[in-house]
Amino acid sequence: MTTLQTLGAQALLGTDKRPPAFPPDDSEIGRLLHALPGGEGNADALRLLRAAGVQAVCGDAGYTPPRTERLIPAPCPEETRQAVDKAAMIGILRRLFAEGAERPCREALRLMQKADRILPPALLPPALALGRRVPALRESIAAVAGERGRWLGLQNPAWNLFATDAGGELDPESWDHGSPIQRRTYMSAMRRKDAAKARALFEEARETADAKERAAFAECLRENLSLEDEALLESLLATDRSKEVRQIAATLLSLLPESAYARRMGERLAACIVLPEPRKGGLLDRVAAALSGPDLPEVNPPQAFDPEWKKDMVEEKKPPYEKLGQRGWWLHQLAKGTPLSWWEAHTGLTPAALFKWAQKGDWSYALLRIWWEGILRERHAVWARAYLDVVFQGGMDAMIGETRLEAAELIGILPQAEREAAMLERFPYPGPTDSPDKFAHNNDKRLIMFSHMSSLRWDEDAVFSEEGSRHLIKCLHFWARHLTDDEKMAYSGGPYALAKIAEATAGLLPFPVLDTVLEDWPRDEAGLPCCSQIHANLSASLAARKTLYLYFAGENAS
Repeated sequence: MTTLQTLGAQALLGTDKRPPAFPPDDSEIGRLLHALPGGEGNADALRLLRAAGVQAVCGDAGYTPPRTERLIPAPCPEETRQAVDKAAMIGILRRLFAEGAERPCREALRLMQKADRILPPALLPPALALGRRVPALRESIAAVAGERGRWLGLQNPAWNLFATDAGGELDPESWDHGSPIQRRTYMSAMRRKDAAKARALFEEARETADAKERAAFAECLRENLSLEDEALLESLLATDRSKEVRQIAATLLSLLPESAYARRMGERLAACIVLPEPRKGGLLDRVAAALSGPDLPEVNPPQAFDPEWKKDMVEEKKPPYEKLGQRGWWLHQLAKGTPLSWWEAHTGLTPAALFKWAQKGDWSYALLRIWWEGILRERHAVWARAYLDVVFQGGMDAMIGETRLEAAELIGILPQAEREAAMLERFPYPGPTDSPDKFAHNNDKRLIMFSHMSSLRWDEDAVFSEEGSRHLIKCLHFWARHLTDDEKMAYSGGPYALAKIAEATAGLLPFPVLDTVLEDWPRDEAGLPCCSQIHANLSASLAARKTLYLYFAGENAS
């Protein structure tokens, strides 16, 4: 223990309980410590604090770095591409990296890569730190980090995000000797490039990788998932020591309708969804069918738990927070392992017909929740569209049981053009016969709910159509004016909601309409912008986008 640490321990104990005692030391510093005056009053405490000050100053002044056997690293190779050099651009990029919002960062990195520019040295630390925080940006950052970014990654493991060599090709060294981040990045990139080779690498690494790495590699199999992965996934499900890995394997197998796992779960579920007896087809039966509609299935969840189910990650006891009953919990798990396509094949009903059937029965909550989770798991656009139409009925939220669902989660699954339309038609805006003031006053809660749309994910190059952009701008202007004029809404959370909406959609407006947003922004009686803080933030965001486009794309931006 150093002298300073000893003094710290004495200070925590208190000099009133034990006076400070300095170890014998015949050096100049030791003699100075023993000669320190205590002063009047708390003499012991003053001596201890003065001694700590002497130790701290002398320790810093006389610090000698420890010797190391590590060799001085080789110099960084010369850059072959030009770095961003404009001060204004460097400032914008620094701010984007500090804020860490994925879409604007991705847009800036994409423009930089397209212009064949790289990051200047001053921006490499924040960019590499961003790559560590946001895995989705790592490949984009690696593409513009240049030789110095790669060199820095070799010196600092926290920045070693690269799975490619200087030529942009996958580097086997990053798999053989890289950090966990590098190995995950390499596996993900290889999975996109050569799914079979990535699978073979995972099989080789299973015995030596720890549970966390195995789970990360298993998640990578989601990319380009096919029946060729079934044998590996079944092996993980049956033998892996990690529950997390087994659960990932079960989930991925459920996404393969032709897999043995999906068939096993489908057979178990079929016993719970009992089909009606077929009618004989006589005249009376046809008349009855015409009057009453088709016979529908009956839901009969399991009465008892089958121990064999445990092999397929079905749990017997439900968690304490689970809202479903015990039988409903077993039904939920069996359905979780069964693809959505099974329901159509088994019942002969469309997704919309299934939702309407479920809404009328006793097991409505369990079924609608099963399908909701299945849509999110499979990212199934057809089922998402039907769920929005039948369950949400064009609204922004829906209640199933005591659970509130948000349409934004399903809208994010739709194809881009449909996503834009589904989003904008829910942006509250008065119709031709509505009083604008009254509409705004009565719909501020809808605006707050709509702000949850800000979490929607879009393709990196996605922009709104011209018609959609005009409607979006019109809605922003309407709410900016009325949030300023209506005192009730100024304190209801409306301004915060509008700020989220403006921030999320600023990056979706095409370049030619950027000026329109601010030029037509509503102003108050004094001529100042309504919702001035939102206007200021939007001005900065749009100005940054314009600067990015003009610097990197030049005339091609328009």
